[in-house]
Amino acid sequence: MVRAAGTAEFNSTAGARSANDTTGTYATVQRLQTPNIDFAGNWTRIARLLWAGNSIVDGVVQPVYGQVVAGVRIRAIGEQGNAFVGFVLLAGLSFRGGASIVHDPTVSTDIQADLQLPGGPAPFAGLVGAAIAAVAIIALILVLVIVVGRRRKRANLPPPPPPPPP
Repeated sequence: MVRAAGTAEFNSTAGARSANDTTGTYATVQRLQTPNIDFAGNWTRIARLLWAGNSIVDGVVQPVYGQVVAGVRIRAIGEQGNAFVGFVLLAGLSFRGGASIVHDPTVSTDIQADLQLPGGPAPFAGLVGAAIAAVAIIALILVLVIVVGRRRKRANLPPPPPPPPP
């Protein structure tokens, strides 16, 4: 049984911070100073969520602000009863309001795995798959935050002006 632990490391306005499965919800949102969050395990860096510090809102360059709200424990049962216990980091990006927002966050991973195709599963196959799934969940949450923010902005736009008289 592998007993690995992981943390999310980031720089907030209060200094270097980390979150894991025991963090829970912060009393106040942790505003980020740098445009990245690193996810590390016992032996290696697992992933990095990186975003551009600026966005283009209605054709004008505007800052993008990141924040971390909580670290919450999860447990999942995979193939052949293998268990994954880890955490999900609840984080978000804030943009200046506008009709058109252009921004491109990226996710990269540093996981190296010995993939053994036709045959038995690799020793850490369940853990690697769960780690990749956790990164994908975080990316999905960020995409949902962006999409919901855009829809809210569109819903609050005034009606277009009437056409000019002929």
